[in-house]
Amino acid sequence: MGTDEPIQPNRKGGGWFGVLGWVGLALVAYVLSAGPVVRYYDGRRPPVEVVKFYAPLDFLAHSAAPINQLLDWYVNLWRTKP
Repeated sequence: MGTDEPIQPNRKGGGWFGVLGWVGLALVAYVLSAGPVVRYYDGRRPPVEVVKFYAPLDFLAHSAAPINQLLDWYVNLWRTKP
């Protein structure tokens, strides 16, 4: 009762696991955002800024056939059907 120690807040930020979790979530959101972008532009050429933003994903897709197939499948889900 007579301690002079300051009360420390209970901080559970996750440390490196929290940082890795947020980075992982951002990467998943980045990949998944490609589908809605394809639907939005629906066959039209997107602006240069959009093409540059997705250039790393395009490079990854063209580097490995399984990744290319998976991304093609996902993007085709977002394409408008006639």
